Amino acid sequence: MDESNLRGGAISIYEAPRFDTEKFTINNFSEFFVSNSGWGTFPNVYSTSGDCWFKVKEGWIFLNSFDKGFVQFYQGDQDEAAKAAYEAYFRTH
Repeated sequence: MDESNLRGGAISIYEAPRFDTEKFTINNFSEFFVSNSGWGTFPNVYSTSGDCWFKVKEGWIFLNSFDKGFVQFYQGDQDEAAKAAYEAYFRTH
């Protein structure tokens, strides 16, 4: 997949899950963090509307089918034991 559309662009945030509501842009999600080893904590999705609207901390985002190709949805908490093993591996290699 061509990832060039994902880099350097602002993220549109909507007040409600519709294009005709108030909109603003951000450069990154406040809940997004990736450690030096690559293990990430990604934005929580608090609600959904249809197949393409997702509520994050900042508001509603729209993900088309291209966007969804780069998103992994996970319900539940991260496996902390696996995280420790993952980071230990990268500290020694």
